[in-house]
Amino acid sequence: MLAALGALGALIAAFGLYAVIAYLVARRGRELAIRIAIGARAQNIASTVLGGALRLVTIGIIAGLAIAWIAQRFIATMLYDTSLADPAVLVSAAAVLLACGAAAVLIPVLRATKIDPVIVLREE
Repeated sequence: MLAALGALGALIAAFGLYAVIAYLVARRGRELAIRIAIGARAQNIASTVLGGALRLVTIGIIAGLAIAWIAQRFIATMLYDTSLADPAVLVSAAAVLLACGAAAVLIPVLRATKIDPVIVLREE
């Protein structure tokens, strides 16, 4: 039951991250269109958007690990056959969250690479 609630929480967080990054790509549409118009490749646009999104995910993971370390003695009663200080648990949790974050920003990154500069700049 706890695994299902954890998966649901990760899914909700992934949808929230998707919404934030999609909003940021929409707000930066003009900037991205200008970059594409002056010759930026799709790979450069994707790395710009993906880098910003994964920076947010990394900050969240670091903050979560810090909070987990602080709340270690309260959480220890819920963990069976493992300790919160176990590096395998921390690394696997961080890897799962990083994978969820990367999957959540995939669609906005692809959308950012397919911006048509003529259409975006004509609207201004």
